[in-house]
This record gives sequence, structure tokens and C-alpha cells, in this order.
Amino acid sequence: MQSTSSMEMLRWESNATADHSLWKNLYQVAFVAALLALSANLADVVLGVGENDITTYGSKSAIEWFALLEDDWFKGLYVLGILNIVYIMSMIPVYFAIVVVHRHSIWV
Repeated sequence: MQSTSSMEMLRWESNATADHSLWKNLYQVAFVAALLALSANLADVVLGVGENDITTYGSKSAIEWFALLEDDWFKGLYVLGILNIVYIMSMIPVYFAIVVVHRHSIWV
């Protein structure tokens, strides 16, 4: 009886170790993605502080948007929300890694 429970414990530990090594790359990708998301948010805050020509663009026609993109490609993409898109896309692996880490407590 004792040997059966110890065998089950060893099997569980070996599965947990193998499972952890399988997901280790995901955790590393999620870490880098979290740093990218943090950088995008900080850049958005720094660029959006105060009244400057980047934040005061409002509603424009398509011709004016293309002219803005031709004049300064970063300013045009910033106003269109490129940093928000980078943030949202980089958080996908982070959320997936959080679900994987907590999968045992979620579905038990």
C-alpha cells in the first residue's frame, strides 16, 4: 500500500517536471512580451503627456491622414494607436502563460 502511493507520487512529480520543462519557453516568451507591453505603455504615457501636436489631431479626412503619415510616419502611426496595438498583441502570451500557470487551481 505504501509503495503504491509512493509510486504515484513519483509519477506525479516526474509529470510535473516534464510539464514544467514543456512550458518553460512559454514563460520566457511571456516575460519578454510583458517587458514589451510595459515599454509600449510607458512610451504612450510619455508621448501623450501635455498638449502637443501629436495628441491634438482629432478628426481628419483620409487625405490628411495620409499626408501626416508621409510627413512623419511615427507621428501618424502613434495617432492611429500603434502603441496600443503593440500593447494588446504583446499581452496575449502573458495572459496565456497566466492561464497555464493556474490551470490546476482553475479546473480542480
